Amino acid sequence: MREAYLQFRNVGFSGFGVQAGRQVLSYGDGRMLGGANWNANGLSFDGVLLKYDGSFLSSHVFAVQGTTSASNNPPNGPVSESTVLGNSYLGGMYNTLKSDIAWLELYGIGISRYIGADSIAAGTNFVSTSSTNLQYTSVYTFGARVTNRTDNNKLPAGRRWDFTLEAAFQTGNAPDITFTDTAGNLTTNNARKYNGKLFFAQTGYKVLDEVRVGAHVYYSPGTEDRTGSAINTFQSMPGPRFGGFPYLNVFNGISENMGLKNIFTPALTIGYESKKWGDFVLSYFYENKATPQDAWYAISGAQNSSATSTAAR
Repeated sequence: MREAYLQFRNVGFSGFGVQAGRQVLSYGDGRMLGGANWNANGLSFDGVLLKYDGSFLSSHVFAVQGTTSASNNPPNGPVSESTVLGNSYLGGMYNTLKSDIAWLELYGIGISRYIGADSIAAGTNFVSTSSTNLQYTSVYTFGARVTNRTDNNKLPAGRRWDFTLEAAFQTGNAPDITFTDTAGNLTTNNARKYNGKLFFAQTGYKVLDEVRVGAHVYYSPGTEDRTGSAINTFQSMPGPRFGGFPYLNVFNGISENMGLKNIFTPALTIGYESKKWGDFVLSYFYENKATPQDAWYAISGAQNSSATSTAAR
């Protein structure tokens, strides 16, 4: 079952509501939290949402279960890694300040979870994640998004130029990593911290009422020293999200199955919207690693190559 929840509106005063049960959490472009409506199962969570929606301010506070079982079965998962993680819990706040010109969104999202310890085999550069040696970790994401797409995340009628900017950073305790040092000794680093960053910029112009020309760029650096104490690779939120028409700016390189980790991606798009024929988007992506020492990563968040692969896509 995708969604099943109780909703109470205008609790105590106008605009304040409560939702409890299985529900979709979707904010902004869905870059951090979204419904993943492109796949067969979608993404929803079991939990509670407190929300206030007014003319000039929306404020949502949520606490949900991130994954429901050791097999990471939908609809409450999976989290970004592909290994068996068991239960995880997610909470946060998403605030929107509204004006006729643009909206400013400020958010903080925390995930507490058990995740497998990492290791690097001697003579390789590939990080393996254990499915049995699980450790309790937490990752906290703080960010801001500003956009003039204020009509249900689309440009209001009569306007031609659109823009969106988003930036986020992360902190929290990361799992241990075991590796062989330069002296040949087996070493464990148990002081690792998350330190990821993500930047996104998008703009476009409607040259005709049905035709939009646009550009966007992602920059999300990776980790240079994968045995060090700082994990600079941005950690994806639970479940892959996927944007689409008309902006096509939530994920990079759809055909190449690329996500938001360790990526530098400028892109150009031409979109055509027709009430009769539907929406069409032609895109050119140039995908490259932001940090050559780190790996390529899939939309799921799992690495799909060793750090030695550096070619652009």
